Amino acid sequence: LAVLRNRLENDPGKAFSLQDEEQQSGVSRYKIIRDFRKYYGCTPVAFLQRLRVARAKEMLLVTSLGIEKIANSTGYENVTYFIRIFKRETGKTPSEYRRQYADLI
Repeated sequence: LAVLRNRLENDPGKAFSLQDEEQQSGVSRYKIIRDFRKYYGCTPVAFLQRLRVARAKEMLLVTSLGIEKIANSTGYENVTYFIRIFKRETGKTPSEYRRQYADLI
């Protein structure tokens, strides 16, 4: 599990699949999810989403990149999905977040 966590932390923009993880590790995806939640308090997918949103928040504040570029660079191919996940995690759309907090830096 620590190896999986490190891999997610080191490259959160890389595509991730529980099915691939299951094949590589030889451990069922259900056990991976159960054990990861037990030790880290969330599923691997939720952990990865939080990492990606944290990275996107930073990029929104320190770059002038567009939302689509930020979505792609944080591992989201679908911008609409990225915006939905970002809003669920922060309570704001990426544009709202940038407008509110970029001036504070």
